[in-house]
Amino acid sequence: MRIGLERYIMRLLGAMLMVWVCFGAIHTGLASEDTLDLVRIDVGPAEDLSELAAVGITVYTRLYTEDGGMVLIVGVDANQQERLKRLGFEAVLLERDVSRSGFYLLYGLPEDLYQAGMQVTMLAVEGRQAVAALSQAQMRLLESLGVAYKPLNPQPFIFSEEPRSSAQALPESTLPDPLVQEMIDQVSASDLSSYVGDISGEWPVNIEGLPFTLSTRYSFTEPSITKAARYAYERFIEMGLPVAYHTYSLWGNQKQNLHAWQPGAWQPEREFLIIAHLDSTSQTPYTLAPGADDNASGSAGVLAVADILRQYAMGCTIRYVLFTGEEQGLVGSAAFAQYLVNQPGIQVEGVLNLDMIAYDSDSAPTLELHARTGNAADLQIANLFQQVVTAYGLDLSPEIIQPGSTFSDHSSFWNFSIPAILAIEDWSDHTPYYHQTADQLESLNIPYFTEFTRAAVGTLAHMGCLLDEGVLNGTVKDTTTSAPLAGVNVKAVLDANQIWTTTTQADGSFQLLVTPGDYEVDFHLPNYYMVEASGISVQRAKETSLKVGLPPCGEGVSFTSSPILPSVGETVTFTAETPGLPASEYEWDFGDGSTGSGQITSHPFASPGLYTVSLEIPSLCPLTVAQHSIPVELPALFFPFVPVSQN
Repeated sequence: MRIGLERYIMRLLGAMLMVWVCFGAIHTGLASEDTLDLVRIDVGPAEDLSELAAVGITVYTRLYTEDGGMVLIVGVDANQQERLKRLGFEAVLLERDVSRSGFYLLYGLPEDLYQAGMQVTMLAVEGRQAVAALSQAQMRLLESLGVAYKPLNPQPFIFSEEPRSSAQALPESTLPDPLVQEMIDQVSASDLSSYVGDISGEWPVNIEGLPFTLSTRYSFTEPSITKAARYAYERFIEMGLPVAYHTYSLWGNQKQNLHAWQPGAWQPEREFLIIAHLDSTSQTPYTLAPGADDNASGSAGVLAVADILRQYAMGCTIRYVLFTGEEQGLVGSAAFAQYLVNQPGIQVEGVLNLDMIAYDSDSAPTLELHARTGNAADLQIANLFQQVVTAYGLDLSPEIIQPGSTFSDHSSFWNFSIPAILAIEDWSDHTPYYHQTADQLESLNIPYFTEFTRAAVGTLAHMGCLLDEGVLNGTVKDTTTSAPLAGVNVKAVLDANQIWTTTTQADGSFQLLVTPGDYEVDFHLPNYYMVEASGISVQRAKETSLKVGLPPCGEGVSFTSSPILPSVGETVTFTAETPGLPASEYEWDFGDGSTGSGQITSHPFASPGLYTVSLEIPSLCPLTVAQHSIPVELPALFFPFVPVSQN
């Protein structure tokens, strides 16, 4: 029934739109060379867009169509319009001079858009989305109809729907995993409520050591928006995650996004993102905009997921991102997506966007998963989310929406052909307090919110990063100086057939991916006593960290050789020096396959070269304690040297 209604409404809106566009086309000409006109370009599902990139058009948004194509809403000057025409692209004029009007992306159910279209001139309509120029009165009308709107801004855009990277395929089916169940069980309704209360200004919170109430998180309200970001920053620090701000320009003002990350233990270049927007708005954005559902709920979800997943070892990197500037037209996420794709060695394979995940008024716990039509990578993530809900018996009813909305921050990653989905509450039952001061904690459905967050945890855990191995890592230092030791040989033994080895890095650190079990771990380095650690338990997808100190041994031990520059066949005398040390055994390695013993020993070298001579004193230190290089030269009158047999 709804499908028929949507098609009927779309036909009516399309007819209204065509009449207006044709009328406008009669009375307007091409843009001047100094101004940009707003035009519509319809692109088929398999159409090559590379020529569009060369034209240099300014993309404001794109609306995906049911057949997998898209409608580009772009700004072009007169020369660009001519070039588009020569290339065979039809640019339908929507509005002359984009600088004269404020254009907005609209989002709503088709029947609501139809009602809005009776009083607002729609420049383009596709499914649940539309583009229009709005007055203040029209904005209030849209709010009364339940139609959301955001400003249109120029967007960075890749003219390709091909994935930017060769992402590994996500699991086709999801079986329950006891370890993932353990993660899901940690999602706490009280923790989520506490996060939302903190972020939405229900009570004062300590930020930088002082109490502050986040009454609004409007991106232009200072210090509130900066304090909100700092609140999240401090939570990530408490979790032990590396965290950083990302600075961008919002209409000439410096603003900050925030991202923390959990480095992968095996393939750190592969990344999965879970994102949400931190900012809020309302009728009184500068003073009161609690935004509990929109979007303290999504931000709380990201924090909760981070606090759980950080406890487990992942093969690839998980990045937790909170954006500002979303309510101003996805400005923060657009800047961050461009920043991230420009970082060398980062391959973003999937993005899960949590936006408005805590309101449900009816008995059907429906949620929406927005994906691009015909985009297999998006659909993989959406299908995985659905499978997690089924596999773990979560009380949710996920519905995949195609074509998906471009109304939230996942869209900024679609602009770069990065797989992403939006997870959002059922829009036909979304919060009635959208962008109002009444969007407060008390209006949320906490059980629904909790189940939604559990599904997010399970989805991230099943994206292929969770390790079957355990991680054994740590640092090794000198017990006397506390200096990190590089080059320490680390050997982890599970049994005779399962042995892992590595050496420490310059900072004394080491890491091994090993089969879960109980290990004996040895650490040895020349001039240090070997240290053994027994009964070291390593669990699946968990980190076991060791802090090891190696005591130095054989300090002051050295040896001399005479002559200093021997010739081939000349006997070299080696003398060990052990000042004040109770040495009783001396083991020599002359570097040519020969060995010796005793505090004083002699040896001739049969060939010229540079020989590394090593001395071990087992009674003092189990490994080499002194080592020198001995150069051996040909004599002035050279006769081949043949060692005399001792027999």
